[in-house]
Amino acid sequence: MKPHPHPVRVIDTPDGHRVGVTEYGAPGGVPTLFFHGWPGSRLQGAYAHEAAKRAGVRILALDRPGYGTTPPRPGGTLTAWAETVDFAADALGLGKFHVLGLSGGGPSAYACAHCMPERVPGVFLLCPAPPFAEVGGSRRLMPAFRALLAVRRKSDRIARFVIRVGAAFILRFPAAWQPRLCLPLLPRADRRLLVRKPVARQLIESVREGIRAHPAVILEDADTFLAPWGFTVCGIHQPVHIWHGTADRTVPHAYSEAVARLLPNATLHSLPGEGHYSLPWNHSAAVCRQIAGNSFSA
Repeated sequence: MKPHPHPVRVIDTPDGHRVGVTEYGAPGGVPTLFFHGWPGSRLQGAYAHEAAKRAGVRILALDRPGYGTTPPRPGGTLTAWAETVDFAADALGLGKFHVLGLSGGGPSAYACAHCMPERVPGVFLLCPAPPFAEVGGSRRLMPAFRALLAVRRKSDRIARFVIRVGAAFILRFPAAWQPRLCLPLLPRADRRLLVRKPVARQLIESVREGIRAHPAVILEDADTFLAPWGFTVCGIHQPVHIWHGTADRTVPHAYSEAVARLLPNATLHSLPGEGHYSLPWNHSAAVCRQIAGNSFSA
């Protein structure tokens, strides 16, 4: 059997947790820990592999808690997860490293920057989920997400049933759910991208890997995002670069505008017409060049 081009490594950390990691980009490049979206998995890092390789960036994509090969952490906090990431970085032989958060991976990137300011010199975010408790809550989110959260507030049992049914459908019919259910809800830039089979296949593969073992983590993740994070982003003083499409309906651009006003050292790259899915694919080269341009001494 031909080996997978990007194999997974599972790290056992001293705090008793396991973390799955897959490497992309340039092996000797600027080390950057990548945090995937909601839902998703470490396989999402493949979108930037070629761009990172050209730019000289080494991307180490982690399965966040409950996704893929990283077990769930019931009741876990973002700061506790950052402590585990600290241990995982040691196991990977890293000194300093940047963090790159995509969508639902944004909170993990913020947490690492907060907990390890001496170790994380730069923060790079693509259409990130914001600290909802600091920017007015979830009222701007896509209606489908708001509906799920409303169900969750009324009945945890029903919400878990909805997630189980949805996950079973995605796992059973991987090629059917995305175009039929999602595309009509998305802006033109996202629709144009996701009708391309290689792009849709990569996205679906990442989601399926992420939810295969513990689909209920989707709800637990949402609880973590919406609750106070245990720190405020205004205390993050490292340079923070945020890329966000103005046509994003999933996590609207207004969220990043609000967060950029809170951060003391933020640069907001607003991209006209780009959506939630089109932005990472269409601008990965520019993002990787920005990361490479922020090299540092280990």
